[in-house]
Amino acid sequence: MSYEFKASFISNEINLYKIASHFGINKKFKWEEPLILDDRNLKGIIPHPNNKYVYIFHFGSIVSANLAFHELKDVIEYLKRIDTTLKNNTPFNYIEDFKLILDNRIKEIELNYDSVKVNYFKPYYMEIIATVLAKSVALKK
Repeated sequence: MSYEFKASFISNEINLYKIASHFGINKKFKWEEPLILDDRNLKGIIPHPNNKYVYIFHFGSIVSANLAFHELKDVIEYLKRIDTTLKNNTPFNYIEDFKLILDNRIKEIELNYDSVKVNYFKPYYMEIIATVLAKSVALKK
């Protein structure tokens, strides 16, 4: 099993509250906390949302897990309709790819430049990877 991440910088700021309320998510976000969209939220935006996630950071980055490039483009276009301040921005000028691979044959975590192999899955691995990638594309900008 693996998760393929793709990060892009799409704006200087994203209104998480506006997007969250659109999806019926009512919570207060901390500074570095992303809005996480899962298969329930992505249904109707992309054709096959199972086991796919989108992490949206207020500082302008978006990170997808297991979305094809065209699906990520569809999600960003959808978000532009919700938060109209995103309309004039061009995504994909700054992009990062990374892979999380589950391999129970390895004994220790293997970290490479563009991937990490783990012998067991912890859900917080995904948020850590998404946060690092989001900051990376934001810093590139």
